[in-house]
Amino acid sequence: MPTQQATAMDHEGQAMKAWESPQPPATPWSTVASREVWRIVLLYAGFAGLWIGGSDSLLAWLISDADAMARISMVKGWLFVGLTSVLLFGLIRRLVNEVNASLRTAQAHEAALLATQAQLEQAQEIAGLGHYELDVAAQHWTVSPIAEHLIGVPSGRPLTLAQWQALVHPDDWPALNAHFERAVAEDDQFCWTYRIVRPTDGEWRWIEARGEFVRDAAGQAQFLRGTFQDLTARKVAEQEVMASRQRLQATLDALPDLLFEIGVDGRIHHYHSFRGDLLAAPPEVFLGRRLADVLPPEPAAVCHRAIEEAARDGHSVGQRYALDLPQGRRWFELSVAPMATPDPADRRFVFIARDVTERHEAEEKLQLAGRVFQHAREAIMVTDPHGDILDVNEAFTRITGYTRDEALGRNPRFLSSGRQGDDFYRAMWAGLREGGAWSGEIWNRRKSGEVYAEMLTISAVHSPQGHLQHYVALFSDITALKKYQAELEHIAHYDALTGLPNRLLLADRLQQALTQAARRGKSVAIAYLDLDGFKVVNDRHGHAVGDKLLVILAHRMHDVLREGDTLARIGGDEFVAVLIDLESPAAADPLLGRMLRVAAEEFSIAGLSLHVSASIGVTHFPQSEPVAPDQLLRQADQAMYQAKLAGKNRHAVFDALHDSNTREHHASLVRLREALEREEFVLHFQPKVNLRTGAVMGAEALIRWRHPERGLLPPGAFLPQLEGESLAVDLGDWVVRTALAQHERWLDEGLCLPVSVNVSALHLQQPNFAERLAQQLRDRPRVRPAHLTLEILETSALSDLAQAAQVIDACKVLGVAFELDDFGTGYSSLTYLRQLDVAGIKIDQSFVRDMLGSAGDQAILRGILGLAEAFGMAVIAEGVETVSHGAQLLALGCEAAQGYGIARPMPAERLVDWVQAWRPDPSWVAAVPA
Repeated sequence: MPTQQATAMDHEGQAMKAWESPQPPATPWSTVASREVWRIVLLYAGFAGLWIGGSDSLLAWLISDADAMARISMVKGWLFVGLTSVLLFGLIRRLVNEVNASLRTAQAHEAALLATQAQLEQAQEIAGLGHYELDVAAQHWTVSPIAEHLIGVPSGRPLTLAQWQALVHPDDWPALNAHFERAVAEDDQFCWTYRIVRPTDGEWRWIEARGEFVRDAAGQAQFLRGTFQDLTARKVAEQEVMASRQRLQATLDALPDLLFEIGVDGRIHHYHSFRGDLLAAPPEVFLGRRLADVLPPEPAAVCHRAIEEAARDGHSVGQRYALDLPQGRRWFELSVAPMATPDPADRRFVFIARDVTERHEAEEKLQLAGRVFQHAREAIMVTDPHGDILDVNEAFTRITGYTRDEALGRNPRFLSSGRQGDDFYRAMWAGLREGGAWSGEIWNRRKSGEVYAEMLTISAVHSPQGHLQHYVALFSDITALKKYQAELEHIAHYDALTGLPNRLLLADRLQQALTQAARRGKSVAIAYLDLDGFKVVNDRHGHAVGDKLLVILAHRMHDVLREGDTLARIGGDEFVAVLIDLESPAAADPLLGRMLRVAAEEFSIAGLSLHVSASIGVTHFPQSEPVAPDQLLRQADQAMYQAKLAGKNRHAVFDALHDSNTREHHASLVRLREALEREEFVLHFQPKVNLRTGAVMGAEALIRWRHPERGLLPPGAFLPQLEGESLAVDLGDWVVRTALAQHERWLDEGLCLPVSVNVSALHLQQPNFAERLAQQLRDRPRVRPAHLTLEILETSALSDLAQAAQVIDACKVLGVAFELDDFGTGYSSLTYLRQLDVAGIKIDQSFVRDMLGSAGDQAILRGILGLAEAFGMAVIAEGVETVSHGAQLLALGCEAAQGYGIARPMPAERLVDWVQAWRPDPSWVAAVPA
């Protein structure tokens, strides 16, 4: 049976056909009535003519009497009137009946048409149908009343194309217009779905416009006639269906599960899930196959049991099976429900297989934890956040003596022994709150009243949201262990012979004493005691007698010390005393004196009268610098040896200042050694020139330290620390080696510039100095020995004149010359000048720098110049800082010089350019030779 909408559309179609193809109009009723009248008139005329003509002829043939004829004619006339009246009545009545019948038929047709029209309009309104006509040429269109209700425009009133466009949704107009233009040009049919906005209420409606073009003989479109249909409800329904499908799809996509549609026979019909990683093969492999074909026997059996349960009970949940997948064994839990299917024989079920591997493992762990909880050797106690006991295990009962029922609901305080104070428990709870756990030893009391020691660990258990849920305490009985530990501690911390603290306990007591002294602002004395003559007792009377002497002495010294002081035996006949809470270092002297006296008293052992004494070394804390406990013991030990060297039976105090200087000096040497190994030293060169001629005579190599933190350091900042140290020899060899290498590089640059190197006294006094210098020269064959000059301090040479002379002679054989540096600051003996074969002397800069205002310095300079001339030695003056210094030297007859007034020491790479640019002062060049 067709639907109401289909019927309406059929009626509308018929109406449209009638509208679109006009039929010839029906014959009007007036025309029908006129024909009937004419038929009656002609029939009457014919009858009347036949009656008159026929009756008159018959009467004339039958009757010849005129009177009779007249009477009969009258009768005939009336008879004619009667007959014709009857005839007219019958004809007119027939006509009236036909008219009435026609009217009734017309009224019935009209009523039927009105009913049909009402049904059509109702069907069109229900179906949202309306018709329209578009005059393509005039660009206006009209709509039916139903269309007026549909799109909200007046019917019968032409609308322009612009008004039509205003009705269309802006997003739909371009496509609609393009389709319309294409249909006008190419097609007779028009069909498009788009949105319009009704001007009456502003509501957007979806409509489908269908139509057919009426074209003229030339094929030009004249009219477009068609229907509108309101598709809004259908569109909304479609959108809701689409949204429902999207929600369903999103729900399915969000499920972290495998979703199957499986028949009662186990055949897989559909599959959905984004967790393809939980399948051993692509989903397509499973579709159309049975569970037994794609699953191992045991999982397949579980699935069939779930199907049977769902078919019987309407659902099945909780069935589990395991699969070995590439990523490992995974556990799945089934939820199965039957589907509504039209064919009862084709029953199907929805399978949801959820990966519960983590939950399964957690449950197994929980079961394992439960077994561990009950059978653990350690006692386990679980409390709520307030500390009330929720559960205990069997080990708890075994250790404490309390049953589970006796412990539940109670606070663990009922186990307290009273040995720990409130501070202990406050610290414990603070640790729990801050770190979430606490571990330590605690003494508790059993049900029997016996106190026992336990090793306790308490952990706070929080929810995933961070809320405190439980406290879990684990403890074990360590009473026996504590007793054994006490015995071991005594053995480990006390001397087995004397019972005094040993070295280990001494370290702990010393650390505590230092900490306490720092906190209280007091002093601590550490006394290191060694017996004098104890070896003689052991050698003469045996170790047994010696041991008894040590025991007696230990008690004597312990008795003379104060409570809180510590006396320890650290081995043999060596003892250490830690004297605490001293107001000053001097406050230790009375205690040290008593220790010396009791050590020197007579010992009566086995009828023997024995005598020993003690040497004590003392150091004090605090000191000017931080000091470690073991360092204090070494200091006291060093002081003890000083006491023995001073005559024994006394005490000596450690000199911290001297030791600090020694350590600083050692640290400096270590750092200098590192600097040499890291190549942090560099050479700068200061030119030597002839003031008068301007000739550059050579350059003195001067060491610098390129310190990573302190920058470039002059030699005075570090060379004094090398005085007398073997490192000075290594550094001296480096300076010579580096200066020779630089001389070679200058040769490569076209500059032949002699170099001079300062040599320390220790370096010069090395027995193999000449041999090492010869090797360095052989390593640089391009360097002429004559271009190397070694400068030695006058004081260095005079410390061992004979050896210095031998070294100078050996080097002279190599071709290397010597100069006496800083001449005039030492003894300046004529005998020394005569015995040392040096090529020249360098006047110390102090005489040159001060000579401008000092007649005495000028006299010394004249004397030095005279001596040099007498011995045939060259002279060079240091300390030329101004033009006046140079002029004065020239006036005294000294032309060779160096100093800041000529050039400061510079890096080697700058010296070549300096030599090329160097010019002496004009006043020097013009000076008259002395």
